[in-house]
Amino acid sequence: MDVTCSDFQALITPAVDKFMAKEEMNLFLDHANRCPACRHDYQQELTTKLVVKNRARMVPVPRSVRASILSMVNGESQVLAVRLPSWWEKALHSRFSKPTLGLALASLALLVIVRVVPLQVPQQQLSLSSSDDVIQQSLTNFQALASGSIQPQVVSDQPDRVREFFAGKTDFPVLVPTMSRCTLVGGAMNEHEGATLAHVVYRYDSGIVYMYQACWTTVQKGEHLRLPEVVRASLQRTGWYTESMPDGNSIALWTKGSTLCAAVARMSTDDLLACLTSGQGAGMDAW
Repeated sequence: MDVTCSDFQALITPAVDKFMAKEEMNLFLDHANRCPACRHDYQQELTTKLVVKNRARMVPVPRSVRASILSMVNGESQVLAVRLPSWWEKALHSRFSKPTLGLALASLALLVIVRVVPLQVPQQQLSLSSSDDVIQQSLTNFQALASGSIQPQVVSDQPDRVREFFAGKTDFPVLVPTMSRCTLVGGAMNEHEGATLAHVVYRYDSGIVYMYQACWTTVQKGEHLRLPEVVRASLQRTGWYTESMPDGNSIALWTKGSTLCAAVARMSTDDLLACLTSGQGAGMDAW
């Protein structure tokens, strides 16, 4: 069964919250990849959920307020049950009891009502960085992704689907590892002075992990993409380079054959390396 735009809009929230069966999620993502308008709406909700998760906190409220919200939620859930498409309604009722669903919705309502999340609006909309410096590009792109200024061109938590998006479009193998501490979000591509770049995005408990990828041979030539000498020397000598930034972000660079990777996240370098090596038990070699 194909998902229409109307179906898609009704299923965005269940998709973001991972309340959909695998087959239904595949149909949903197929539509997202074919329809730019729906894909944009899905990406916006993914970004909103990430911002709320990062900045909101639960606070105590009077019992009377909680009781009132629960009462309203119970009424809304009865109306919602009537409006759900029949093919989704079956999946919903097979997974969750009404008390559990009501409690989850009530908790979300309390969070939104009690704590208004201050969304930061960038002073200017960022695009993929035009700098030749790989590290500067990686840091700038990470900030733009975290703020929602740029978003993946393909949205999927399936590595094979994201690899298919990159297939045949780069002169280096694009790495889309499965990391046990992170959930794949999607990927994007662009060109910088003729050099093709790949971008892979993951979500973890408190933010995103952004992975920048380029041709290692091109970077070593230093014609269109470059690295500071100390970074390039470390990569050539050990295959790795890490640095902690004053703003709390960390960056890790490494090479895998003809691919140069740079990963950025708002965490310590140790935690970032732990994420990057949390694959199927064999670290980087498992990629």
